[in-house]
Amino acid sequence: MDIQHHEKRKEFEIVSLDESFFFYDSLVRRVWIDAKKRPVVRIMGSHEISCLFGAVSMKGEQLFRQFNKFNSDTFLDFLKEIHHKFPKCYLFMDKASITSLQIQAGERLP
Repeated sequence: MDIQHHEKRKEFEIVSLDESFFFYDSLVRRVWIDAKKRPVVRIMGSHEISCLFGAVSMKGEQLFRQFNKFNSDTFLDFLKEIHHKFPKCYLFMDKASITSLQIQAGERLP
């Protein structure tokens, strides 16, 4: 194989994707409760979350993004960024409900 042909051929990268959620106001407490009473926990605060998407290639390249929402729009935005950074890749991801989104007929990755 000549050098010019080898330079034109791009190899596929193997990329793994995952997501995580962080809740700002989680509480964990232990208390003594009278056996005859039902425990009640009052929570004051926000219901804000932070959603992180991450992708790592076998070559060690990484891509991380943080969003305020976790929905099909933010997931599609992240997929577009993966496609930009890793144009030719095999993408491995889990079976999270958001990863099985339905892409509209007219909406395609570049």
